[in-house]
Amino acid sequence: MCQNGTPLVSNELAPFVPWSNFMSGFKFKQGEHVLMIAPTGMGKTVLAKRVLNYRESRHAYICVMATKPVDEELSELERRRYMRVKDNKIWTAASYPRLLLWPDAGSFDNLSEQRKRFRSALQGMWKAGKWTVHLNELRYLTDNLGLKREINTLYLQARSSKMSLIGETQRPRSVPLEAFSQSSHVFFGPCRDDEDLKRISGIGNANPKIVRIVVQGLERYQFAYVNAVTGNVVVTKTQPFTLAKAS
Repeated sequence: MCQNGTPLVSNELAPFVPWSNFMSGFKFKQGEHVLMIAPTGMGKTVLAKRVLNYRESRHAYICVMATKPVDEELSELERRRYMRVKDNKIWTAASYPRLLLWPDAGSFDNLSEQRKRFRSALQGMWKAGKWTVHLNELRYLTDNLGLKREINTLYLQARSSKMSLIGETQRPRSVPLEAFSQSSHVFFGPCRDDEDLKRISGIGNANPKIVRIVVQGLERYQFAYVNAVTGNVVVTKTQPFTLAKAS
């Protein structure tokens, strides 16, 4: 299936772009939404770090919503001057432009408190505008915490306040239709499940049939990037990413 690390089916339908070339040309404007879909262990976290780093370089206000009790990958963000907090009562964008919002988790008793704090933060950042919010584990937020209505509303309306959402989840079937239709940039990891493939649709001007064929031919750490505005599809492969010390 592969030659020099590039799936042949993707070469036929979407050009392969080396990672460094892809990132040098990647443009993500404030107010646009990004969606990342890939199984565990396929490079989603590396990709998310790259996109967050891109927003950091443009001095954006960033909030990462951490949902797991322990996550070593997200803990590394504290080295980049992300302020780790449990709620949204003690910060402003001016004082803490990089936030790691991490309410207590790991117990059924914490679910209602998690929901309350994430919901309050989303409401506050929507009102303030110009925030970039990383929704780690999108399905957990929408289904387990019952924030589907709030998150769908943000996908539909937050663009007007220049609020950007970076949604991350494992399967296409877990993605709200609003996230597909309103995201300007969509990254797909490998997918060969028929039900998941059927769910890939409504991505701007992209041809869903082409996207489905391309993602079936991807290998580990490869992503199909879909620009929903132009309809263009390219394939790239993530590279290891180490968070450098913040200056």
